[in-house]
Amino acid sequence: MNEQFSLFDDSAPHNKTHTSIEAAIEIQPHLNRLEQMVLDAIKDSVDGLTRDELTKVTNLGTPTICARCNALLKKHEIKARFDEEGKKITRPTSSGRKAEVLYLVNG
Repeated sequence: MNEQFSLFDDSAPHNKTHTSIEAAIEIQPHLNRLEQMVLDAIKDSVDGLTRDELTKVTNLGTPTICARCNALLKKHEIKARFDEEGKKITRPTSSGRKAEVLYLVNG
């Protein structure tokens, strides 16, 4: 049977394994604080931040940043922007790859 997950579910994601469920339960009380750290960092930036830049500014790990950014994107609190040609605005990461720059929706 396929389970349907709500886009508005604020719980931590998991892959339904025992270990993953335990980790999701453990992180749950910290989600709002972690998301606020990401929002504050983007708000304080001059021109948005990539996920790579967010890891450096917040001192949070890449998996945490990616999960919180994905949650904030789903909640429409942050967004990527596009240039005049319709291409997503990107900047190089520390490894040299292109990464989307994230901005506040109301910022």
